[in-house]
Amino acid sequence: MKLIKWGILAFFLLAVSCSPVKKQPFKIEKRIEENELTLLLKQDVEESQGIVLAEFEPQEIKHEGEDTFVYFFFTKDNQLHEGLSYLTFKDNAWKIIRTETALSLPDMEITNFQIGGVTAGDAQKPYLVMAGYCTNDKIKEIRMTDFKNDLSHFKLDKNKRTFLQVNMNSTVGIKEVQGIDANGKVIYRRGW
Repeated sequence: MKLIKWGILAFFLLAVSCSPVKKQPFKIEKRIEENELTLLLKQDVEESQGIVLAEFEPQEIKHEGEDTFVYFFFTKDNQLHEGLSYLTFKDNAWKIIRTETALSLPDMEITNFQIGGVTAGDAQKPYLVMAGYCTNDKIKEIRMTDFKNDLSHFKLDKNKRTFLQVNMNSTVGIKEVQGIDANGKVIYRRGW
């Protein structure tokens, strides 16, 4: 009887130990990637602007496959600047493809910073990136209409005052930006 019990136990252990184990594919943590991304962008801005930044924090990050777009702020000569970067993440390394920066205009209720181009990968897709921030606390939503009359909207609150829109396979620019209050009323409008 003992022999049968040990045989059943051995069979059970053998069956369990030989059953296939589902392995999760290895993924690099985005948090680690984004720390490296932030450091790389900070160094790039410091070198291009000839400054040392005490702080550098991306405001918005959008991943589109191997392509990543980042909207960020920095201060130079006591003035706020905003920037957009296009990077790729391939072979476990970040590569900056393009960075554009500009002096932010504090009297604008909604800034609108745009860059466009063609992706660096084999597919060579066109892209248009729009980013900005809202200084008017009464504005709770931003609506943007492009020249094809497609509408994008961004909800805002006291903690989130920035936006980043990435349009892959498009280079159609923005025709109008509207700021909407809590009652749904348009309280800000700018067109091109």
